[in-house]
Amino acid sequence: MAETANNMAMAAKIMVSLKEARTMIIDAVPIASAQSRTLVACNDLVIAEDIIAAHNQPWAALSAMDGYAVRLDDCKPHAVLPIIGESRAGAPFFGTLEAEQAIAISTGAAVPSGADHIIMVEHSERHGDAMRVIKPQSPNGFIRQKGQDFSVGDALIQKGELLSPAHIALAAAAGKAECMIVPPPKVAIITNGDELLDPGAEPQHGYLYDSNGLALTAQCNQWGADAHWLGRAGDDPDAVSALMESALQYDIIIIAGGASVGQHDHVRSSFAALDGVLHFSKIALRPGKPAWFGILSGKPVIGLPGNPASAFVTAELLVRPAVEKHMARAPQAALSLETMRLDGSLSANGGREAFLRGYAAIMDGKTLVTPAADQDSSLLRPLAAANVLIHRDVDADAVKHGDPVKSCILRPIGTQA
Repeated sequence: MAETANNMAMAAKIMVSLKEARTMIIDAVPIASAQSRTLVACNDLVIAEDIIAAHNQPWAALSAMDGYAVRLDDCKPHAVLPIIGESRAGAPFFGTLEAEQAIAISTGAAVPSGADHIIMVEHSERHGDAMRVIKPQSPNGFIRQKGQDFSVGDALIQKGELLSPAHIALAAAAGKAECMIVPPPKVAIITNGDELLDPGAEPQHGYLYDSNGLALTAQCNQWGADAHWLGRAGDDPDAVSALMESALQYDIIIIAGGASVGQHDHVRSSFAALDGVLHFSKIALRPGKPAWFGILSGKPVIGLPGNPASAFVTAELLVRPAVEKHMARAPQAALSLETMRLDGSLSANGGREAFLRGYAAIMDGKTLVTPAADQDSSLLRPLAAANVLIHRDVDADAVKHGDPVKSCILRPIGTQA
């Protein structure tokens, strides 16, 4: 055990870049085994099988309008055609249409044999058992041809696609009631700190409400995970270890707080005592330098700083790719960043990559971004107002109003008058 703690202490000196950290996490997190789910539970998940059409859609030529099935050659202006029957959706007409006849038809009903045209109700008048053509007719698209949507053997959905509601409709139309998907990870969230109170508890002098548990759960669930806040451990090694062990039934473990190296920070030493294998112990990142990552009993463990804004930002940068990898969504080590114009100014950046909270809006066709005035990592109001994280590279020069900057988008950007 002493040797493990020693190894931990040595590894704790390792600082990596954000790209290196994301690469380590992505490489270490396994893709979940596929499982069968009913279609209603497959939205926004990656499909693990090909969906191949086993029938034609539509199964036959169908009417796209309410009206009359006829032969186009019989549709001279003012022609009067006897109505010899009806074709309804689910109750087709089984006979054959002969010349100078009409069959009443509803939308979605099978076009009878012998018919090649649909006269809309609006283009006709009915008189008892006959109808009269009141508008000139030309070839139209009112007949949906057999197999127009898909035919037997067509590849409808490919393995690896992210299922949208439209994909689910397509799979249902193909006759599928369930399909194989890559399930979301079960994520355990643990918070840490003697100074924290549960939200809703009576305020106490010297204490802060624990916002990280709820915020991280909401973030992970927004990315598609099945996340659960397991509770909070105080600044006690045994309590921290007990919560870590209880989290081993989950796929990914997130621990917020206790990530520094102070006298009362026991998270990483407890991780070492449980024979956890540390991959990195610090990141050249602002905010988020104390973030760390390792493997405990085969489960990925991501440690986040305790300050709320730091925890939120590092979760976006580190936890999100872990969730996406587990769900086979192919996250990239390099972040996707959008170019915007700076509304304000920023001083030169130092030796750590930085992500600043900012608010972006589209004005006159250009996306402008304003940095939050106070970037303190404990503040939640600037975080709640932010919809982007402004990226500052290592040793980046100062930028002035109107200069281009790159940002990571947190939520949709609106238009501002």
